[in-house]
Amino acid sequence: MRDPQAKDKLRAAFADARVAAEIEVYPNAQHGWCIADMPLQPNGSPTYSRPDAERAWRKLLTLYRAALG
Repeated sequence: MRDPQAKDKLRAAFADARVAAEIEVYPNAQHGWCIADMPLQPNGSPTYSRPDAERAWRKLLTLYRAALG
């Protein structure tokens, strides 16, 4: 989200290598948002985002199952 060109470059690199890839930004998520016991942000808001984390972990586990299953 901070560097929109980075994901465009990453997409292009995967496309050039003919490798399937999904690049996704979770716009409301903070750094560390997938880890339930992350400390609060300096402003007191939570770092962990349960809905985003569950979505990301579900996608990752699906990828692992497909690749390793």
